Amino acid sequence: MQRNRARLLRLAVLCLIAMLLIPAGRLPVRADDPAPATMLERAWRNAGEAGSYRFVSDIDQRLIPRPVAAMMGQGDTVLNLALDG
Repeated sequence: MQRNRARLLRLAVLCLIAMLLIPAGRLPVRADDPAPATMLERAWRNAGEAGSYRFVSDIDQRLIPRPVAAMMGQGDTVLNLALDG
């Protein structure tokens, strides 16, 4: 009984170590974490330097009323926005 338990424990530890050492995929990490305004300015500058470009964007938003007496009876509102340029 003790041998099986020790063997199972070793196997579990080995699996845990393997999972920690073998990453499934590396995520890109930036050394600097700029503010959103800085990122937008950089994207705008890169787009201008590229010359011609095209973009497509879909935005879906669901507004759920708060559970307060003033909003009783109101349902969800769904907003969809599609941008193309």
